[in-house]
Amino acid sequence: MLFAAPADAVRYAASYLITTGNSSLCLNGMMGSLIISSMSEENTQNMLDGRSFEERIFARFDALDARLQKLESEAERRALETKPIWERALAEILEMQQGLNEFRGEVNDALHDLSRKIGVLGNDMIQLRADQTHVENRLDSLESKS
Repeated sequence: MLFAAPADAVRYAASYLITTGNSSLCLNGMMGSLIISSMSEENTQNMLDGRSFEERIFARFDALDARLQKLESEAERRALETKPIWERALAEILEMQQGLNEFRGEVNDALHDLSRKIGVLGNDMIQLRADQTHVENRLDSLESKS
């Protein structure tokens, strides 16, 4: 038998089990026993506190609501306690970032200054070598004349 959806197969298996009245079930090769074989027709007795089912459910909802409100107020209180800590940490981070930016600017200025000095030193070295070469050439010329 083919089923349009898996839910149809489950419904068929359940209805087959109910109509056949078997006390054990074999589904997909796995054997299992029924948990409830039959239900009594007797009414459920009321609880000892005398409240109706709805009253007990509403009382549980009220208790859950009170617990939730208590947790929410505790979370708000803790958030207010930690807020100054976070504000102070954020201020310190911003101060550190500003100090780092100032330091970065100073380092960049120093590097540009050093670069200019190295350029001047290179030019001086080139000029010194040129002068030395000129002096050596003059000395060679004087020695060759004598």
